[in-house]
Amino acid sequence: MNSAETNGVREIVAPSLCSFPQAYLLFEIDRTGTTVRLVPTANPEETREAYSHAKRDSARSDAVAEMTLDRLGALPLANGLK
Repeated sequence: MNSAETNGVREIVAPSLCSFPQAYLLFEIDRTGTTVRLVPTANPEETREAYSHAKRDSARSDAVAEMTLDRLGALPLANGLK
């Protein structure tokens, strides 16, 4: 998951539904702002297995798995913009 701001508009970039990571984004919007949570759909063992399969699939898949792991390692992201 990555975020960026363009012309004052905040955007979230997230991986599409795929084998790694097995997760979805949950948006909670209220008067104080928007909270985005990454919700896993796999347990840690299943996640390790999916990562292992992604690494072995192809060179592109290996690179995407590494970038994804790097992004996941940066969580939680916090942005207190008002």
